Amino acid sequence: MKIDRTKVLTKTNGRCAYCGIHLEKFQIDHIIPKAINGSDDIDNLHAACGSCNILKNSYTMEIFRELVAGLVKSLNSYHNVYRTILFQKQAIK
Repeated sequence: MKIDRTKVLTKTNGRCAYCGIHLEKFQIDHIIPKAINGSDDIDNLHAACGSCNILKNSYTMEIFRELVAGLVKSLNSYHNVYRTILFQKQAIK
């Protein structure tokens, strides 16, 4: 079955399903990875930017979310530049 790339992109309004950036080029990601028997059905496909698709790899959504949460926690805990930017944004609100 040939995947209709336009339908996949339309599902996410032309944005990456994970980070939300506007997509000019995109990759098709399997929500349930093919490595664990995910299908090519349109309901199992998302449009993703290359960075998010590479980071998600063949993880399930649950594991991917845990990975991202761990990265954010690490940034919040250990990186002064990130903490400074985060505090500046909170002060603006």
